[in-house]
Amino acid sequence: MASSTSITDSHYDIVIVGAGIAGPALAHGLSQLPPYQRPLRIALLERSLAEPDRIVGELLQPGGVTALKELGLEWTLEGIDAVPVHGYCVLEGGNQVHIPYPEGYEGRSFHHGKFVMKLREAAFKAKGVDVIEATVTELIEDPHDSKRIIGVHATKKVQEGQEPEKVQYLADLVVIADGCFSNFRTAVMGESGFKPVTRSHFVGAILEDVTLPIPQHGTVALVQGSGPVLLYQISEHDTRILIDVQQPLPADLPKYSPQLPSSLYVAIENAIAKDRLRRMPNSFLPPIEQNGHSCKNGVILLGDAWNMRHPLTGGGMTVALNDVVILRDQLSSMPDFRDVKRVNQALKAWHWARKPLASTVNILAFALYDLFGAEDELLGVLRTGCFKYFERGGECVNGPVTLLSGIAKSPSLLFNHFFAVAFYSLWCLFTKPRRIHAPSSSGVVSKPVFAVPHFYEYPYLFIQSIRVFWTAVVVFGPLMWSELRWWSPTDTKRRNRVAFFAIFPIVFADRYGRVPPLCLVLHPPREDMSSSISVEDKERLIQASIEAKQNSYSPYSKFRVGAALLTPDGRLIKGANIENASYGGTICAERTGIVKAVSDGVSKFSALAVVTYVLANPYLGCLVCLFSMWNV
Repeated sequence: MASSTSITDSHYDIVIVGAGIAGPALAHGLSQLPPYQRPLRIALLERSLAEPDRIVGELLQPGGVTALKELGLEWTLEGIDAVPVHGYCVLEGGNQVHIPYPEGYEGRSFHHGKFVMKLREAAFKAKGVDVIEATVTELIEDPHDSKRIIGVHATKKVQEGQEPEKVQYLADLVVIADGCFSNFRTAVMGESGFKPVTRSHFVGAILEDVTLPIPQHGTVALVQGSGPVLLYQISEHDTRILIDVQQPLPADLPKYSPQLPSSLYVAIENAIAKDRLRRMPNSFLPPIEQNGHSCKNGVILLGDAWNMRHPLTGGGMTVALNDVVILRDQLSSMPDFRDVKRVNQALKAWHWARKPLASTVNILAFALYDLFGAEDELLGVLRTGCFKYFERGGECVNGPVTLLSGIAKSPSLLFNHFFAVAFYSLWCLFTKPRRIHAPSSSGVVSKPVFAVPHFYEYPYLFIQSIRVFWTAVVVFGPLMWSELRWWSPTDTKRRNRVAFFAIFPIVFADRYGRVPPLCLVLHPPREDMSSSISVEDKERLIQASIEAKQNSYSPYSKFRVGAALLTPDGRLIKGANIENASYGGTICAERTGIVKAVSDGVSKFSALAVVTYVLANPYLGCLVCLFSMWNV
């Protein structure tokens, strides 16, 4: 067997790993940007360019269709036998409720592989984009800075009978979009990362030539002994069925058939006999800021490699495509992708700019799953209340469906509707007929009957209502917190830092009743200093602190800080932060200036300016610096 061990160097502006949904969309989107000095050169690497075959990623909400239009990719939905989707139908116990999309909006459902191939076609056609079939094996670190990624190692297919060719692709910026089973998530995030949590699996098959309760609508069936069952048409003759199951996974589907519409029975049996059942994990991976202290520079995680939610609501592709739109816009104003500072600022801005839609979809997906898959009595009350809430129609349907479809990007609106459902569930608990079993004279349970609670049951129902409401809080609260928190629970360093900066100002104000005197924080430098010094002294102080920042010794954090103290006689004393490999030996800029001043016999100051380059959050000195300023 011939051997190929040569390494080919290819340098690109951007290397994108993964050609599923997000990768080709981003490659195409970036190729359409007006060039600064030259057209962008982009490499899109994919392990296999054959048509993929998955059981999820086949329903695109209206919000995702809108994102495709913003990327100029709406044509990728044509020619793949895609089916228009106009809303949802929810089934429970023989009853159904219609949840239509707002007028003028529609989604699409399709075979996942056909849509991916269309997106890859767009990447092939894009100017400056090389689509390469290669398996990425390793990220390449900068030999002078192990925290920076400068490319990837890959193996490239060659002629049959030869070993794969080892290739390296160098780039100013690397984007990892290799999906839910990402091989590089941990390498990029380090201890700042978070491992996906799999709560259940979707077991799926394709049903042929069936009619759903409401054509061109996704159908959600709430069944006993399982999580929700999802059905939607993906082509003229094919309908996808997905059943959410816990461990251990079942070997077949027949036990769920009696709870589904009778028109599906034969199709389900035929699907089981014809094809093997396939499964996909339903995982939870909250988004963590990618510029943490242990994260790699020069690399970005995108799509399911970074953020996952339950696929019940079909929001995954909508979030991914919206992320691509926002990331494209952030990168469009960046002439040099090697500028780590600018890239990290763009990542921070992207992280929060995507929140309105992403957090809405992420929270809603698992909140609905907890309700629709409820086996617990208290969750069952919320599920019943949710179903009856939809039955009311009007805004009780319009509001939730705009959130579900990615049209409304509002976590606050989601909060309002979720707890409206919770309170309506409590109302139903007291006022709506509930199912009871009436025993016959022979002691055998007869046909179930429904009855409104009697007044003597109210004390018990009151206690029950408190437990139900607390259950709603327990469902929604952690999901909301997972979106507000920008650090990983395992990242104790960042968690402790956030806790300190949140708690210390409160403790300090409570102890002393005021902030430390002589402490002025400029962020970025601005004229908001005490009126006790002149405008000329303000300008001198700011300029001196900027000059001091240039002398910063910060090879580890790259966080340059300058400080300047103004004495009563008009002298300026500068200080810069001096880092130490032991970290604990690091001296902050404020203390450097204070130590210099006190060593020269100066113990009184009129003002202090501190300057750094942080653009998003106010800079606050460390505890040692704050007490040093207080002491002098």
